[in-house]
Amino acid sequence: MIQFYELLRKPLPPAKALSEAQQWLKAITYQELSTWYQTKASQLAKIDPGNSIIIKILQTLAKLAQKKANEPGVNNPPYAHPFFWAGFTITSKVPSEL
Repeated sequence: MIQFYELLRKPLPPAKALSEAQQWLKAITYQELSTWYQTKASQLAKIDPGNSIIIKILQTLAKLAQKKANEPGVNNPPYAHPFFWAGFTITSKVPSEL
């Protein structure tokens, strides 16, 4: 969801942002995920240093993803299965003029 909201801020239309976020989640590896978590922790520490609990959680997730990335034979994207991304949908009113 963080990736989705960041894409909305680009700005992208909601359906496009969701599609891109889903594609990102399907393709991300543990190594990339570790880097992403660490980046988010650093960004949050800069804008809200008082939010130490979330920062520590992100740092822990980064370490866990890095540990998983270093395991032999683990190089497939962990969230490629629709179970992890298919439940996210866009629900809104459709404009009367299309």
